[in-house]
Amino acid sequence: MTTTPIWALADPRPDMATDADLWRRLLLLAGLRGGWTPDCLLATLHGLRCLGARLALVGGRLALRAGALAPDEYAAVRARWLVPRRDELVALLDAIGGGA
Repeated sequence: MTTTPIWALADPRPDMATDADLWRRLLLLAGLRGGWTPDCLLATLHGLRCLGARLALVGGRLALRAGALAPDEYAAVRARWLVPRRDELVALLDAIGGGA
């Protein structure tokens, strides 16, 4: 694990203001809990946000949504990068406001 780059802790899409504060909190917590490696959850979340992923309340819980990503692209990223880290991701989402 290397030092988390400061840019990875900020929302790379503040233009998407409806969930920018949630993303800022999620990325910061992911960095604090997991640090930085090229294949860490923080890197995956940062990349998803760069591509337009959103955070939304679904049934009272915070969840990731594809946003600007095509459904098949999001499904592939989700299967490859998020499903193996599901427990870690849920814990992060729970910590900032609910998760799944």
